[in-house]
Amino acid sequence: MAEFEIVEKESHPILYVSRKTASEAQDISAEMASGFHDLMVFVGQNQIDVVGPPLSIYSSFDETETEFDVAFPISKEDAIKVPMGEDIKAGETPGGKVMKSLHKGPYENLATTYQALFARAAAEGLHPGISWEYYLNDPGQTQPEDLLTEIYIALK
Repeated sequence: MAEFEIVEKESHPILYVSRKTASEAQDISAEMASGFHDLMVFVGQNQIDVVGPPLSIYSSFDETETEFDVAFPISKEDAIKVPMGEDIKAGETPGGKVMKSLHKGPYENLATTYQALFARAAAEGLHPGISWEYYLNDPGQTQPEDLLTEIYIALK
């Protein structure tokens, strides 16, 4: 069973790009890789400092289609450097009352942790909203069983 805690989370500035894809794991992974690549190029070209681990924010997810943003945390000062009208935008992470959990293991198993969190929220009489994930280590340099992902679910 996933461990969780309910905390207040402050929002902070991010640089992000939106993606939409089929809900198959390989499709989501490919779109995330493409989005993070685009962000890395933009960060380098615009001399923006990344101030935390990469993240993704899910705005919609069902059996057929997933919409999400891939993002890097940035400073408020760098957020104003982002040109208007670009595919890559500046924004903020969600904030407020959230349920938080640390998932250890392959990304393919994240659904199990989400299911446990949603079940616990329902048992507590809480209403989950948007969710997001911070990727605490690099999948290119970390064994799948050692990957760490912080999961946040906004509570209404």
